[in-house]
Amino acid sequence: MAFWGDATLNNLLLPAGTKIRAYCGNNLIGEITMIESRTYGYNEAIKNKLLVSSCDGDILFKYLLSGASEALTGSSEIKYTNFVSGAIVRKDLNFIAVQPDVTPPVITLQGMGVMDIYVGSTYVDAGATALDNVDGNITSHIVIVNPVNSATVGAYTITYNVSDAAGNHAIQVTRTVNVLPISSSAQLLGENIIVSTNTPEILVGDNNTSSSVITIPESVTNATINVTALTTSIATSVTAIIQSAIIINASTTIGPVKVEIPAGIQVVAGTSTWNGIINVPQVKPNSMVTVTPDSGNTATVSSVIEIGYGDTKLTFDKAARLAFSGQASKEIGYSRGGVFTKINTVCSANTQAAGDALSPEGDCKISVGSDLIVWTKHFTSFVIYTQAVVPSGGGGGGGGGGGGGGGGGGGDYTAPTISNISVAKGANEARITWTTNESSISWVVYGISTSYGLEVKTATYNTSHSLVLSNLSPDTVYHYSVKSKDSTGNIGSYTDKSFTTAKEGGISGIGDMNNDGKINKYDFSLMMANWGKIGTNVSDLNNDGKVDKYDFALLMLNWSI
Repeated sequence: MAFWGDATLNNLLLPAGTKIRAYCGNNLIGEITMIESRTYGYNEAIKNKLLVSSCDGDILFKYLLSGASEALTGSSEIKYTNFVSGAIVRKDLNFIAVQPDVTPPVITLQGMGVMDIYVGSTYVDAGATALDNVDGNITSHIVIVNPVNSATVGAYTITYNVSDAAGNHAIQVTRTVNVLPISSSAQLLGENIIVSTNTPEILVGDNNTSSSVITIPESVTNATINVTALTTSIATSVTAIIQSAIIINASTTIGPVKVEIPAGIQVVAGTSTWNGIINVPQVKPNSMVTVTPDSGNTATVSSVIEIGYGDTKLTFDKAARLAFSGQASKEIGYSRGGVFTKINTVCSANTQAAGDALSPEGDCKISVGSDLIVWTKHFTSFVIYTQAVVPSGGGGGGGGGGGGGGGGGGGDYTAPTISNISVAKGANEARITWTTNESSISWVVYGISTSYGLEVKTATYNTSHSLVLSNLSPDTVYHYSVKSKDSTGNIGSYTDKSFTTAKEGGISGIGDMNNDGKINKYDFSLMMANWGKIGTNVSDLNNDGKVDKYDFALLMLNWSI
C-alpha cells in the first residue's frame, strides 16, 4: 500500500529532510524522507510515495525532524484504518504539537522611573502594563506595592510584579519617588495661585501635569519658578522638561506682562551650573542695557524685563509666548552678556504652530491690538525701545541689520554700506569676504547662536575685506555678522547670517561659490561668468584680487565627484 500528500506541523510546512514514518502497533512498516517542504509523497506513478507493508490494525503516522532522535505523533494521533494491499491513498498529515509556555511576561513602567515631588503635594501613580506571549495583556493582574506618603519627606520605592497562567514570573519593576521638603518662602504650583512677597518662589515637581495660572502682583518684584526637581545634568548642560502648561500674568511697573509656556517644553541651560531657577517677569533698570540702533537712528530704552536667569542661556524645543501690554509697534531685542540683539523677524502668525516652527534659539515679533507679542525659543533680558532719526548734523548710525553712533559734528555721518558677502568654509575654518563703499576697518562677530560670543578683526582700512574664522567644529551651523567702521567712526553692520562647516574629511568648501554644499558645474559656470574680473569677487578663491587660472586650479582641487 502507498500514501502521498502534504505534511504540516502546527499549520507550518514541514521542512525538507523530515522523515515521515508509518507504524503498525510498535513496528515500523514504512518510512520516507521529504525531498522538499510540504510534500512527503507524490501522486505521479514515477515519483516517491510512502510504501507500507501489511498491517492488521491501524496505521499510525509520525514525523522525525532532521537532527532529532525521536519520531513524534503530536498532541493527537493521525491514523489510517483498513489496510488494502496495492492501494494508493492521498493522506494529508497535519501534525499538531503543543509547546510548553516557559516565557515570562514583561512589565513596562508607565511614566518616569524616578520622580521628584514636594511634600504636601498629591501623588497619583502612573502604573505599568504587562504583556505575555500566551496570555496577552495581563495588566490587570499586576501586583503593585505603593508605600508613598507625600505628607512625609523621604525616598519611597514602588514595586510591580506579575505572573502568567503558566506560573512564569516577570522581572520585578520598580519606581523611586522622592518627596522633597519646601522652604518657608516657597509654595507649590497649583491650578490657580497668587504669588506673594512672603512666598515668591513657585516649586514645580514631576507630578505637576495639569495646566496652571500664576498671578504676580506688582508688589512682588522677585518672583521665580523653581524647576530643580525636573532637572537632569551632564557635564556641559542642564535639562528640564515642564509637563504642565503654565500661564503667568504679571503686573509690573511698565504694565501687564503675560508669559505662556506650553506643556511638555524642554528647557536646556548651556551650563552645568544652572540651579533650575527661572525669573518670571522682573523689571530691570534701563541703564543695564546698551541698545545698538539702526543706521541713522538713536535709541531710547522704554523697559528691560528679565525672563530667565541672568546671562545664563536658557533655550527651548517649543516656543514660549510673551505679551507686553500697550507696547505695540515698539522695537524689541534682547541682551545677554552685554551683547544686544535686535528681534527683526515678524511672526508669520500669532499661533503656537508658527512659534514652534522657528529655528533653534529663534524668535519673532508681532503687534496684536495694543500689545507687542514675542514668540521665543530662549529666555533672557528683553529690551523694549523706540528709535528716532538722527537730525542733520547729529550723530551717525550703522547699516544693514543695525549700527551705532558716528563721528564729530559737521562731517561724515553715513555708515559704510556692506555688500557682496561670501563664505568659503572648510571643516575647521571659514573665510568671510565682503566689500564696502568706502575705506573701513572691519570685524566679524560669530558663534553657534545669534548671541555670537567670538570675534575677529582687522585694523587696516580697505574697501575689500577678508577675515578667517578659525578653530571651528565640523558639520556645525555658525551664525555671524560682519561690521565695518569708517575713519570718522560710523559703523555699518549686517543682519545675522549663517553657514554650515564641512563634514570632517568632506569638501573644504573653497569653490562652493553658490553655497549649495557641493562644488560642481554650477560653481564652474559662475567662475566663467566672473573670469578676468578685478577686485573682490566670489570667484576669487585665493583672494589675490583677480579671477584667473589659480582660482580655477583651486576649483578643480576641491571638485565634488
